[in-house]
Amino acid sequence: MNRFQAAVGFFLALATPVQAASSVTISGTVKETFDSGGYTYVQVATPSGSEWVAVPPTQLSVGQAVSVKPQMEMRDFKSSTLKRTFAHIYFAESLAPQAPAPASPPKKILPPTHQGSGSHAQAPVAGLRVSKAAAADAATIAELYARRGELEGKTVCVRAQVTKVSPQIMDRNWIHLQDGTGDPRDGSHDLTVTSKALPAVKDIVTMRGVLRKDKDFGSGYRYAVLIEEAKLQ
Repeated sequence: MNRFQAAVGFFLALATPVQAASSVTISGTVKETFDSGGYTYVQVATPSGSEWVAVPPTQLSVGQAVSVKPQMEMRDFKSSTLKRTFAHIYFAESLAPQAPAPASPPKKILPPTHQGSGSHAQAPVAGLRVSKAAAADAATIAELYARRGELEGKTVCVRAQVTKVSPQIMDRNWIHLQDGTGDPRDGSHDLTVTSKALPAVKDIVTMRGVLRKDKDFGSGYRYAVLIEEAKLQ
């Protein structure tokens, strides 16, 4: 007979009635805990109210999540060491501290749209024609797509109309541009630019930045052409 079983036998004479509690499981957080008479007394806050549990000495802290499957429920239990009467209390051979639930990972904020697929690009603006910028590094949107291999990592200049702005995603503004060139069937009519600048939709702008091809942010967010760190000219 272990110490717990011997104690329960002793408590039988001190509390009435005594009920088996093997089908009960108590889960919650520690509201109060203290040691007395060789046992740890724990007040567990559960969704349905507070319950007292007595277990062999166990290191616990207030607010800790615990779960226990008691062996015995005792009513009108008088503790001589505590000089206290419990209306009812559960006795268990052990109490299982539970690890806190892992914190939810921060929501990943992804770029506002895919690029390089006609189904994800902005719809083409009917009848749009914007003349190319007058600069040595200037190109139309169609030319940027066609020459993306040779222009990778180089500074380019593009003049176009703003068709959509998604501000402050991943600490930058995402700007969609169209100039009337390119093919809507493969998405090459729509160019995405990231910038600290925040132009308005329908503005005609000239922007200069570094061209990146096949830029992949994961989760399927891949850009055939992306102009990064662009500045308004």
